[in-house]
Amino acid sequence: MFRKLLLVVFAVFTAISGFAQSTTLKGRVIDKATGEAIPFANVVVMSGETQLGGRATDFEGNYTIKPLPPGNWTVKATAVGYQGLEVERVLLKSDAIRFLDLELITKTEQIAEVQVIAYKVPLIDKDNTQTGETVTAEDIEKMPGRSVLSVASTVAGVSSRDGNGVGNIRGARGGNIYFVDGVRVRGGLSIPKAAQEQ
Repeated sequence: MFRKLLLVVFAVFTAISGFAQSTTLKGRVIDKATGEAIPFANVVVMSGETQLGGRATDFEGNYTIKPLPPGNWTVKATAVGYQGLEVERVLLKSDAIRFLDLELITKTEQIAEVQVIAYKVPLIDKDNTQTGETVTAEDIEKMPGRSVLSVASTVAGVSSRDGNGVGNIRGARGGNIYFVDGVRVRGGLSIPKAAQEQ
C-alpha cells in the first residue's frame, strides 16, 4: 500500500514539474509580399539538430506548437513555392505563450535558399497578464550580482535589501516563492550564475 501511494505521489509530482517547465509557441505563417495566409506550411522548433516540436499551419495559416521546454531555440518554416525561413534564438519563457508570425518570400529562382534572421524580444509581451519580468541567461551574465536574490532585486516592483537580496515584492514582506527555470526552489537559493537560464 505504501509503495502504491509513493508511486502515485511521484507520478503527480513528475506531471506537475513537467507542466511547470512547458511553454507554447503560436502564430501565423504569411506571404511577405501580399500578407495572405499560407496554409499547410511546416513550422518546427529546433535545438541544434534535434527537433523539439513541429506543426503544419491550418487554412488560415495559424500554428500552435506545445509543449516546448523554455529556452532559446531556432524556429524554421518551409512551404511549397517559398524560400525557407529560420529565426534564431527565439526566447520561450516557462509557463507562457510566445507569439511569432513568420513571413515567407516567394521563390524566384531554382536555387535552394534559406532566409536566416535574428529574433528580437518584443517590448510588449502579449501573454503577460501579471507584473514581473523574466531575466534571461544573457542578462544574468552582465549583472554584477551572483545570487538568485540579487538577480530578482533588479526586477521592477522588487526592493533590494542592502543590495544583497530581496527586501519585499510589491509591498509583501513575507511568503515569497521563487522559481528558477520554471521550477519552484525549496531551501537555499545558492545557484551558480552559469546554471541559471531564466
